[in-house]
Amino acid sequence: MNKLSILFIAGMVSLPLQALAADAPKADAAKPAQELHGFDKYWNKMDPTGKGFVTKDEWMAHAADRFKEIDTNGDGKVSKEEMKAHDGKMREHYREMRAHHEEMMKDGAAKDGMMKDHPEQ
Repeated sequence: MNKLSILFIAGMVSLPLQALAADAPKADAAKPAQELHGFDKYWNKMDPTGKGFVTKDEWMAHAADRFKEIDTNGDGKVSKEEMKAHDGKMREHYREMRAHHEEMMKDGAAKDGMMKDHPEQ
């Protein structure tokens, strides 16, 4: 698997997170990583030292981790079937996240206070 393929897969897998970025709360440096959500949680995995940028090596390491996650049979290749299965899992995950978000909006606020800055409140 060449680096371009890994970058492509990492890009395709991370595309849905771009949609979350607009709605994600801004990072709070005082919050532990486990309390962050959406884009900030994803970013902190890519930039664990908090320097504000990701090097090519860090990006490639993240891409390699994602590749391993998708390569469910561990043969060092991602088949069309493995990618479709992963895509299905991601779609279901984001459906669940949207439903959860809509439910929180109906209630007016999240119990953990995450929605306190939402413009509809």
